Formats: sequence, structure tokens, C-alpha cells
Amino acid sequence: MHRFDRLLWRLAGRLETRLARLDPQTIPEHLDHSSWLAARHLESQLTEISPRHWDAALDYIVVRFEFTMRQLQRNLEQLQLSVPSRFSQPELARQRQLYEELQATLDSFPDSTFDLRQQTLTVVTEPVTLDEISLGRFQIVLNLENLRKKVPYRVVAESPNFSESRRGVSHPHVLDEVLCEGDAQAPLACALRTGRFSDFFQIIVQVLNTYNSHSAYASLSEWESHYTCHACGDSVSEDDSSYCDTCHASTCDHCSTCCPHCGDSACDVCIQHCEKCGESACMACLKEVHKACAAVAQTV
Repeated sequence: MHRFDRLLWRLAGRLETRLARLDPQTIPEHLDHSSWLAARHLESQLTEISPRHWDAALDYIVVRFEFTMRQLQRNLEQLQLSVPSRFSQPELARQRQLYEELQATLDSFPDSTFDLRQQTLTVVTEPVTLDEISLGRFQIVLNLENLRKKVPYRVVAESPNFSESRRGVSHPHVLDEVLCEGDAQAPLACALRTGRFSDFFQIIVQVLNTYNSHSAYASLSEWESHYTCHACGDSVSEDDSSYCDTCHASTCDHCSTCCPHCGDSACDVCIQHCEKCGESACMACLKEVHKACAAVAQTV
């Protein structure tokens, strides 16, 4: 059984007051007619183009139609969720319920903390890995004073592994510490409005562990592992890199070669040549094979 936490109880009391002031109508209540009309227009275009075998035009219209239908579907789902709130007000969470909810959040996330002075509740996720790309752990910082804002929280990468193309993208769905909520927008708003903080954080964790290429700020392919060539200093991807058996460093293909004697791979820094006969070899082979040569091997 948990020991009573006075600071957490005070925080729950403040939250009770703030949640009571929130506008319950935080979910869109109207159908997006522009998406509906766009879908009908694209449908008629598909009907017209299909018999003509215009493949390029057909592919383009299909992509636009699928995107528009996803927008329309998301709007319909949000509209469905908003229907009950039009006829009845949700039961307001009381201080005791909020205290228990906060305690449950702290139990669910071992590294979670709350700051009564800063009015923040912070949880730390487990390391996030998408398609074998390691993105590290994220801090989800909920500002309890800004619950009226559309996005009252930040998603902060502890050890940012940014996209190669966009510096501020620490996750395919996180740009400048702002999460692209997608289909989770309505459930997140509902969880906050009713004080279900544990559910709120769990939903965000689920979004972070899911990759949707259609709504990503950057493709996962832009997180491909890159190395710096030991010889020339250029950036090289993992698939295009080579390994030097002498210095054990990664190199680009242009700076990598093989020793003609032992066959080991070597970078341009480690391949040496005999000043007497001019033959190149790795350091070990040069000393062994060219014992008769009087010159000392020098680095190219």
C-alpha cells in the first residue's frame, strides 16, 4: 500500500479545479465537407480515367483518393466521439480520483516524476526501436498549467538521434518536441479532459512505438546508420562502408583496398609501400615480405 503523498494530493486538488474549467467541446463537432466533396470529385475522376488506361494519371488519382479518404475517415471518427458530449456533460474527476490516477501513472512509469512548483508531470519511455532503428528514450512532459492549450505537452528525446534530412525530427512523428498525434488526437484529448493521465501517457507511448509512413515528418530510411570514413572524413552509410582489418575503422569504398599478399582489407592510411621496390601492402606483410628491402615503409 502506498504511503500518502501530501504534495501529490495538493497537485490533484489543483487539477480538479483546472479540469472543471475546461471546455468539454474539445473535439470537432462538424463534418469536414471539403474532404467529402474532394472524395466525390476524385471518385468521378477514377471512374472516367480507368477505362482509358492512363496508368500515370490513374496512379496519381488513386494516391490522392486514398489520402482524402483517410482524412474523411479520421474526421468521421472524431465526430462520432463528440456526439455523446453534446447531450451530456462528462462526470468531473474529483481530487481523490485524480490523486489515484496520478499515483497509477507514477507506478506505470518507474522513471516518472512530478514537480509541484513547475506544475509538470514527466514520464520516461522505454527505448524506442522502429524497424531496427534505435531512437532512444523519450521524456513526455505534461504542463498541467496549460491544459487549455491544444498540445499541452512536449516529447523530448533524451539522446536525440535526429533524421539526416531534418535536424528537429527526433522521431518520424516528432518535430521540435511536438508529436504528430494523427488518429490518437481525439483519445488523447478525451483522456486529458477526464483526468485519465495514465491512459494519456500510454497512448503517446503507443504512438511513439508505431510508424506510419503517410504521416511521418521524415522517413525511417533517413535514420540509416552512417559512419565517418577514417581516411577521407566523408560520411558513408552502413551499407556502403568497408572495414579496415589493420586499424579496425570504417571507410568508404574509395579509400578501401586489399593487401595483395594476405587479402585483408585495409584503408588508404594503413596501406604502405616499399620505397625500394614500390610495392604496396599492409604493414604486417610489408615487414615480412620485404625484409630484403633496405628502405623503411612509409605511409602513403
